[in-house]
Amino acid sequence: MEIMIRESLKKKPVSKYPFIIGFAESGIVPSALFHQLLREQGVHAGWICSTRRPSNGIRFRETHSHGPDHILPLPHRQPTELWFVDDEITTGQTLLNIALYLCRITDVRRVRFFSIADTRSFSHEDQFRRILEDHEIIHSVHTLTQQRQRNGNRNTKSLLEESYQENRM
Repeated sequence: MEIMIRESLKKKPVSKYPFIIGFAESGIVPSALFHQLLREQGVHAGWICSTRRPSNGIRFRETHSHGPDHILPLPHRQPTELWFVDDEITTGQTLLNIALYLCRITDVRRVRFFSIADTRSFSHEDQFRRILEDHEIIHSVHTLTQQRQRNGNRNTKSLLEESYQENRM
């Protein structure tokens, strides 16, 4: 997790009040770790996670999940950027929909996406990027592992392996 934060901060410094968002259940622990790591660096980040329990907030569906119905509480403070943290980006559609909605209602134009694995196809990745750019949202995606389907074979690229190789040199 710390590797992804370092890589992200190399590209763009953290803004005044980033808001970290995790999705139940698999995004809760990674997003909590991100929140803790930023707090240790003196960054005053907010943190929320979606829930499947009745509460106030944004209702959305993650159709490929075993528990598709989510509610995401709204931030209590005006964020300066949004950080979405989850275990996997499958197609990116759920992240994209929530990001667009939150950017619209909070008037935020900076978003970072973090995941352990990114399994989007090249077309899903391109569509994701184009839609965010069309809405003038500055964004970045940071993953530990990318897996792509190409000609029926999986192509895996590991950020951990790349970082380890860079540190050995």
